[in-house]
Amino acid sequence: MKKSLAHRPTPQKKVDEHVARLTALISIILALAGMYHPVYWILLTLDLLVRLLGPRFSPTNYFNSCLLNLVNIKPKPVAVAPKKFATQIALFLMLLVLVLNYFGLYFGVKIALGALVIALTLFAVFNFCFACNLYPFFNATRKK
Repeated sequence: MKKSLAHRPTPQKKVDEHVARLTALISIILALAGMYHPVYWILLTLDLLVRLLGPRFSPTNYFNSCLLNLVNIKPKPVAVAPKKFATQIALFLMLLVLVLNYFGLYFGVKIALGALVIALTLFAVFNFCFACNLYPFFNATRKK
């Protein structure tokens, strides 16, 4: 009996986890540097936006992949969809930081920035992607 094309698994796009973790580290640095001058928050927000459009166009992703190739670290491919979801959440938090900062609501800035830095630190240091673990629940509700 022939199987139809609908039952075949679709290949998932992959992204290098080492590059993603190094990019998270640079994002932490930019987020914390933004406390001294908000232009770093704008740079981080623009980089997150570019990453959503395509990771290969992101300057930080490009720099990190070149750096990892230079030190000869082998890629560790992981699914791109959860990482893209995590980037969407990070972009939302950075836009929230920019808006709250514009209106002078600095306590809200600290809360949103703290949530972002904690999530990025968990991923960069301990390889625990908070948003990636939430992704299956959001993806399951979207399929219904």
